[in-house]
Order: sequence, then structure tokens, then C-alpha cells
Amino acid sequence: MFDWIFILISSTFAPFIFFYNHFYNKPFRLLECFALSIPVGVALSSIASFLLGMLFHIYFSQEHAIIINIIFFTLSLIQVMLKRPIAKDDKRYFEMFKNEQKRRKMMNEKIKKENSEENSEAKIQNNNKQVRTRKIFFETRIISEIVNEAFDNILYLLSTLFLSTLFYYLFSIHFLDPVPSGRGTALNCYGDLPFHENIISSFTHGANYHWQGLTSLKTLFFYGESFVYPFIPDFHTALLVGAGGASVRTSLIITSMMMIFSFITLLYFFNLRIFEKEETAVISVFLFLFSGGLGFLDFIRKLFSTGDTELHLFDYVQKIDHGKIYYFFNPIDSTLIPQRTALFGYPLVLGVLIWVWTAVYVNPTRTSFGSYVRAFAGAGFLTGILPLIHVHSFAAVAFITILVCLFFIPFSFSPSRWGKYIGSWGVYGISANILALPQLYGYFTRATGKNFVRFHPVWRNVGESPFMYLFNALGFLLLFSLIGIILLNHKQLRFYLASLLLAVVCVLVMFQPWKFDNIKIINVWLFMGSGVAANFIVWIGSRFSDSQGIIRTILSGMVISIAVTFFIVCIFSGVLSTVRLPLKTSELHTHNDIEIAHWIKYNTDPNSVFIMDNNYHATPVTALAGRQIVCGNDGWLWTHGISYTKTDSKKKESLRVLENCESYGKAKWINDVFDQFNVSYVYFNNYHRLHQKTLDIVGLVPVFSLDHVTIYKRIRKN
Repeated sequence: MFDWIFILISSTFAPFIFFYNHFYNKPFRLLECFALSIPVGVALSSIASFLLGMLFHIYFSQEHAIIINIIFFTLSLIQVMLKRPIAKDDKRYFEMFKNEQKRRKMMNEKIKKENSEENSEAKIQNNNKQVRTRKIFFETRIISEIVNEAFDNILYLLSTLFLSTLFYYLFSIHFLDPVPSGRGTALNCYGDLPFHENIISSFTHGANYHWQGLTSLKTLFFYGESFVYPFIPDFHTALLVGAGGASVRTSLIITSMMMIFSFITLLYFFNLRIFEKEETAVISVFLFLFSGGLGFLDFIRKLFSTGDTELHLFDYVQKIDHGKIYYFFNPIDSTLIPQRTALFGYPLVLGVLIWVWTAVYVNPTRTSFGSYVRAFAGAGFLTGILPLIHVHSFAAVAFITILVCLFFIPFSFSPSRWGKYIGSWGVYGISANILALPQLYGYFTRATGKNFVRFHPVWRNVGESPFMYLFNALGFLLLFSLIGIILLNHKQLRFYLASLLLAVVCVLVMFQPWKFDNIKIINVWLFMGSGVAANFIVWIGSRFSDSQGIIRTILSGMVISIAVTFFIVCIFSGVLSTVRLPLKTSELHTHNDIEIAHWIKYNTDPNSVFIMDNNYHATPVTALAGRQIVCGNDGWLWTHGISYTKTDSKKKESLRVLENCESYGKAKWINDVFDQFNVSYVYFNNYHRLHQKTLDIVGLVPVFSLDHVTIYKRIRKN
């Protein structure tokens, strides 16, 4: 029942030991090793589970969970047994332990000589007990150092505790929150959560239960379409549900909490490395999470003019109450909570950026080629596993690393330096592409449509200049992230320009049919953009901080007030966006929906296809039962670039004719359409009932009825 706990522990512990053995202090801290092991563990356990099912036809079961646990616990044990190279910081611990053993032996001999046999035995036991306590301390050094690291970064620790509490509450109200009528969700998850549910259900008991490979996966909301989507985050949730025995709600919340901890930790340490100030790193986390724009000005105006802000109706990040939607989403509101692929992918992006920054920051003439290769191979591995986790993150990392490679070309005629540079970046590119290219085939096939990758500036037809439009969207955060460039050194500047150019491309080129999908990539620029803005705010606040005298003290207080004001105006709209999340909740699945899905799950074949008289995105057929339908939600089909108009028209026409079918000619046409889509069941909503004559001539039989829903099964005649 609790196998899912062991899956999470085993799959996370194995990569943590690997990072600790090979990359602790070169370049990662222990907290970074732990944070990065979470998304890597999720990816590896999901890939191992997928291959296990594909190669040995062992699908989600308790045996599946046992095999996964054995694999990863064995990997952990092997790595623990392998001797870790001793770092300089480790030597004193080993010397301390050896000296303690010598001291114990000498003390025991002294006790035997000076005391009687009874007293000496008691004192020896007490002495050994003290040594065991020290030995336990030595053996639990990893845990103690993680705690020490957290307390050494006290602002990080306090911020993480606050943000973790906030996110736990937000995840709880978004992910299938129990409500009197069934299961509900808050705000933006209403459209996205059912999509992830249908992927999870398809693997646990639906159309993709017996997966045979990437090309065999089915799109539940459109018959005959291969599934092209980064499915690893939802597959991992399905693993915890199907093999681990967890509920869907528990799996969604627990994995999301692990990922948000990983993201916050890595974002903090990423900006701490670059700017070397704890205050800057902490502020950068808050600037990113609560970024918004100038919408708070409308909130203040409305508050003082009418007293009714209508916070639950209007998104003050996009300022939709003025009839103009600005190009930005708050990351908490519209990315980290509803977009599970982004939540799982962003920590890996930060891992790559930390590795690459460390490699380009150090003096290459003083770094061995082996250290360079290890760093770039690790970054290449993280990049290579991204496409099936979050393809937008892969595109962002590919763009940034190519520019970083170009911006840091060594301007010297040293053959050894050029060889080290070309060789290390070559290792990165080869390792990343070997892993990524097989995963990208489906994306390239889908992206050939006319609505993909086209020049379309986001400010087109809005009646504002580009800068003012973007300034309204991102507010003072954009301004400070540009002004803050003057404080960067040459390495920081080159590294930042790579991500800034990524943002420029994303506001000029629309990569998918829906332009707001580009924000998932723009957020990657904001990882460092928030750091640059935070560095500027901290720089403002630190003016006159070391000065003495009344006037200078007053000036110091003034600039601190200005810095605090700058920080507030950067996050005000984002805070409003977060506060409004619990104010608008929606029913997602009624108790009847759950009962309908339960019947479908246990009384129909997982590969059966349903034709439905509605396009409700959260239908129990797909979201809860994991069955395939002929044609589903228009919004999902459009954003995925699927040409669906002909199929949708034919589906609607066949159901319209079916309601008034009184001739065998019409019945034959209906059955031809049903055969084309391999329909097994007809799902009627809104109290539709078919006449018995229609059922007889078409070949349908009612098999389930509840309230307003009736399900008919096709009787195939020879």
C-alpha cells in the first residue's frame, strides 16, 4: 500500500549518492546534490519503469514496484561501497576518527592498569559509549552537513519554509480537492489538471496500459493520433499510483512538493553562485515567483475609487479588466502549479546552468581536462533527458548553451586551451544529442504545421510601443533586469546576454499556435533576470550602509526604503495573483462522474473507443477512466497542432443522424463512420435517449445509465 514511499526514496537516494561521490564540492553543495537528485531520480525511475514494461511486459503492479526498488537500492548500495575520492574538507574528519580510535585504545589500557577489574570494565564501557557517539556523528556527517548548510544560509532556510508551506496549501486546493459535490480545483488548474489526469489514467488502467514504446502511445482526446507530449512527469505519477498504491491526489501533491523544493533550492544557489550575496539570491527567488507587472496600479485605483477590487474575477498580472491582455503569466499561478512538465523540467535546467556557469567561471588554465569533461558530461546528461520531461526547457537550454559556448570562446593561441574548450563542449553536445534526438522525432513531426515557429511579435496590433507593452507586462522587474546590467562583470554579462537573447527571440517568434506557451521558455531567462534585478535592488539598499554620521545614517535609511519599495512594486501584482487563487474554485468531477468512470474502468476494454456528444475536457471517460474518444476538447487539439475540424464535423453529424435514424441506409452510414473510428461505445450526455427502433437497426444496446448519462455498446454484426 505504501510502496510509493520506497519508490521515491530509492529512486532519489541513488542519484544523490552519485552526485555526492563525484560532484560534491566540484561544483555542487550538499543541498544542491540533494535537490538535483529529486528530478534526476524521477526521470531515471520513470525511464526504467517504461523500459521494464516495454521489454518484459511487466506493467504497473506490486511486483513492478519491488523490481524498481531493488534496482535503485542496489545502485545505491554499490555506490556506497565504492570509495569516494577524499576531498580536502574530508581529511580532518578521517583524521579525527582515527585519532579517536587511538585515544580509546590507550585510555582502555590505562584504565585496566589503574583500577580494579570491576571498575575498569564499567569505565571502559562508558569510554566506548562516548566513542560510539562520536562515530555515529562521523557516520551521519552527510545529514549534519546538510543541516549546517541550511543554517549557514539562514535566509534561504526561512524562505524555503515559508514558500513550502504556501505551496503545500496551493497544491492541496488545486489537485482534486475534496468538495461536497465531488472533486474540485482552483482557478487555472481547471483547464490543465484533467489533461494530466487523462495521461495518468491512460497508463494506470487505460489505453496506454500495455505500452510498447514511444510510438505506440495513444492520444486519448483524438482517435488515431500518436501521443506527442513530455509524459515523464505524469508517467511517474502513474507509477506511484499503479505500482505504488498511492492515490492520484497524494501522488500529485507529494511529487509537486518535492519538485518545488528542488526548484527553490537550485534557483537560490544558482544566483548565489553568480552574485555571491545571500540577500540577492533570496530576493531573486521571490522576484521570480511573484513576478507580475503593473497591474497592481489598477488594483490600487479600483480599491480607492470603488472599494471593490473584484480580485476573484480579474488577473492583475495580465490586466484583463482593461480589455487588453498583456503578455505574461505569474509563474505560480499559471506555470508551476498547473504546468507539471515545467515544474519537473525547471530544476534540471538550473542544474545545467549551474554546471555550465561553474565551468566557464573557473580559470581553464588551472582546471584539469578531466574536471572539464566531467562537468560538461553531467550537464549534457541533464540536457539530454529533458525532451520527455519538458521540451520547452530543452529548447531554452539548447539556445542558451550554444550562445554561452560562442560568447566564451578563448581569445588565445594556446593549443591546449583550445583543445580543452572544444573537447569539453564537444562532450556536452554529443552526450546531450545522443540522449535527446530519439525523443525529439515526434516533436519535429508535429511542429511541421503552419502555426508552429512563425514571426509574430507579441505586441502586434495592441497600439503600444514594444517597450511600453513589455513594461506593462513585466513591470519594474524588466526595468531593473536591464539597468542591473551595469553592475555585472564581463563573465556575468556574457552569461546573462545568452538568456536575455532567448527572451528577445520569444517575444518575436511564436513557437506554437498559442503565443502564451512561449512564457514557459521566457521563464528560463527570468531565472537569471530576477537575479540581476535583485542584485540591483541590493546594491541600491547597501549605499551608505557603512557610513557614519547623522546625515549619512538618514541617507542610508532612505536608500533602504527605496530598495524595499522597488522590491514591493516588483512583486505586488504577483502576490495579488497568488492571493486570488483560493478565491475562485470550480467543481471538476461530481460523484456521478466518479461512479461513471468506475463502471467504465471495470466493464470496458482499456482499448475501447468512445464517441461522445460533448467536448467537455474533464469527461470521466478520459480523465478518470483513461479511455480514448473520437474527438475531444477543441482547445487541447488546437494547442497541440492537431487538424481536427473534419473529424469533429463527421462525429457531430453521425450523432445528429443517430438521434433520428429510422432507415437502414442511415444506419449503414452511421456504422461506417463508427467503423472508421473503431467506436465501441456511444456516450450520450444531457438526458439523450435513443428509440428502440434506432437501437435495433444501428446495432446498439444500453449498458449503463445514471442521471443524465447513458452509455450504449455497439453490437458488431457479421
